[in-house]
Amino acid sequence: MSKLYKPSVPSFATLIHWEGRKAWPDHAKTAWALDHKVTAYAFAEDLGLAIPRLSTEPMSFTSVPLRPGTVVKPLGGVMSTGVFLVQDSEIVDLGQNESLDTEQSVRSRMQELLDRGRVQTDEWIVERLVRSDHDPSQPARDLKFYCFYGTIGLMLETVRRPEVKRCWYSPDGARTKTGKYADELFGGFGIPDPYIEAATRVSLEVPSPFVRVDFLASPEGPVFNEITPKPGGSHLLDRGWDIRLGNRFLAAARRLHEDLLGGRSFDVFLRHAG
Repeated sequence: MSKLYKPSVPSFATLIHWEGRKAWPDHAKTAWALDHKVTAYAFAEDLGLAIPRLSTEPMSFTSVPLRPGTVVKPLGGVMSTGVFLVQDSEIVDLGQNESLDTEQSVRSRMQELLDRGRVQTDEWIVERLVRSDHDPSQPARDLKFYCFYGTIGLMLETVRRPEVKRCWYSPDGARTKTGKYADELFGGFGIPDPYIEAATRVSLEVPSPFVRVDFLASPEGPVFNEITPKPGGSHLLDRGWDIRLGNRFLAAARRLHEDLLGGRSFDVFLRHAG
């Protein structure tokens, strides 16, 4: 007698891995097209969102300007690798949370990241340095939203100076733990409703079951930071959250399928991801 088949539970980390495989090698018309920062900024501007971009074209690490009040980052970076905050008195390597005291030390660090393959291409962009809504002397808080086609599944607040601290929130705004960043947690400042509403709206404009939408929390309100279908370190989420988000992914895929069958168009998305 054959054994009864018992299907495995949905895994968020596995599902986004296979979404990436489906998008390879041509990212056109997939959420992966928005993982390109310049494309994402144009998409966000089309939706009426504030963006921090200053430079219009990527530059080499040897020529990108290091001016106070700006942020320099690689065009294809992940998890703050190669991101430098240029302030009046110091330049901070966000990936290492380390202060660098000369321009030459910054460019040497950029060269090192390229040589080691931590940054894939020598393309860097410049943004304005957005200040924090809670402490204007510090860089803005980073608010990340795990979005499932119109619903929020998980939220992450990150404060980067003077040290990196993080706070996870469940969809109802309650503080939670996920197994990731366990050594960096703090009580958090909370996430205002306008940021949740903006992230939800953005996710409905992308024909994908999942994207993570990131904002900077400024004194003037939400400033778009990035959008990605492949958040780094998703395999570090504990089993409970991996399953919970996996279920949200499948539910979102069904809602998206129904909308597509109903004739919903994604005109803003297609203008930039085609």
